[in-house]
Amino acid sequence: MRWWLVVVCLAACPGPAADQQQPYIEPMASPSRPRLDDSLIEFRFEGGQIEFEVWRQGSRVTQLARNRYAVPLVMRWAIPTFANLTPLTPTEGVIVLPAADKPSGTSQSLVLAEFEIIDTAYRYRREISYRAKFGDPRARPEDYAYRLPYPTGLTFSVLQGFHGTFSHRGSNEFAVDFDCPVATPVLATRDGVVIASNAAAQGAGTTSEYLDY
Repeated sequence: MRWWLVVVCLAACPGPAADQQQPYIEPMASPSRPRLDDSLIEFRFEGGQIEFEVWRQGSRVTQLARNRYAVPLVMRWAIPTFANLTPLTPTEGVIVLPAADKPSGTSQSLVLAEFEIIDTAYRYRREISYRAKFGDPRARPEDYAYRLPYPTGLTFSVLQGFHGTFSHRGSNEFAVDFDCPVATPVLATRDGVVIASNAAAQGAGTTSEYLDY
């Protein structure tokens, strides 16, 4: 399954039309009291999600991200489009979001970018895009003899191994496909914690539309 996603999120405050600006009628947040202007949930499976939040304090706007999975996430993000805002920090980057304390648990919010509102009498707008996947690229693997993913004593042929030309590309390049009959128990190959599940992946087939199953 490919875990990299590309999603565009729109802020709750759309930008003014070029020929007719409408006053921003909501009261400004007090400089000493931040206000949540926008929130969005993405990359959601059983076990966690990514949460994006935009906080405003006076004329300062801060884009945050938080990881609810029990493992770190690496995310490439960008804010390529914005209106009525001046960037105070870079508008793109790569960040590792720390793991939550448990599946769907709590974790630290990290700042992605900060902006200054040009004219607080009018609405502001920004778009954010991202790609994310599980893991921390700074982690280093340990040598480990993995068990086979089915009960001891059974033997099955390998249909497709590493770098298989049919579907083992990208995040699946080191996958191994075994020729097992339906209802064969699938076992963990080493001790660990299930971090996410996707009950929607019920399809099967040999054509391109099934590459993510």
